[in-house]
Amino acid sequence: MVLGRLAALAVIIGMSTSAHANDFVGWCFVGECVGEAPITADGFFTCEENCTMSNPVRVIGMDATLYDVSCTGDSGNYQQRMLFMKYSDFRGDPKALALSPSGPEELERCE
Repeated sequence: MVLGRLAALAVIIGMSTSAHANDFVGWCFVGECVGEAPITADGFFTCEENCTMSNPVRVIGMDATLYDVSCTGDSGNYQQRMLFMKYSDFRGDPKALALSPSGPEELERCE
């Protein structure tokens, strides 16, 4: 009985965690080097690095998810935490941003 409940809980946690990973698909980093850099289900590319997002944690009370991010590129390998958040501007238009140790970056919708 206990094992059945634990298995059910593991399935629920696994489903909610994997759903978080897709929260920001359809949003892009925008830069001079690459133009639009889409966020995929598990990461993003920039002109200098390939980054993988893992271990999503939903931020309670916000439309935001905190990720562990591992990047490999021209400047070497590094890990950091990044917060991705959706919000509405004063007109009610959807917006999103990514917050990293280097500061906030606005994301744009992309196809």
